[in-house]
Amino acid sequence: MLRFFICIIAIFILSGCTTTEEAMLRANNEFVGKNIDDFVLKHGIPYAKHQLNNGEYVYAWSSGVISYDMPATTTMSGTVSPYGYYSGTAMTTGGGSINVWCEVQIHTTAEGKILSIKPLRDTWGKWTTSRCSEIFK
Repeated sequence: MLRFFICIIAIFILSGCTTTEEAMLRANNEFVGKNIDDFVLKHGIPYAKHQLNNGEYVYAWSSGVISYDMPATTTMSGTVSPYGYYSGTAMTTGGGSINVWCEVQIHTTAEGKILSIKPLRDTWGKWTTSRCSEIFK
């Protein structure tokens, strides 16, 4: 089990762990000043839209949830009697699944020009510490 955690840590170090802030910087560099349609065509339709009193809009966008199954480990121990009977125990640890996703808020002008993109929720990614960084490469 210790080897497993050491491998995971090594993978994150070697993969150049990125953060939510770095992902938002990249997203803002790519989309601020462009029309919301450019974002939608590349990443999909936002799930919510709200018009502010000044005519500007705020959108909520989600990457969608991806679920990764995690393997379980079973450890068995016991003894065999001189007559061939086995007596032992088994212990299973781990298993289950991990859900990953990225949600952002997009602020636009009344005409649809993107003013800013901010994180709402960001989970661990498949290969990095930020799912948003995997989307906004």
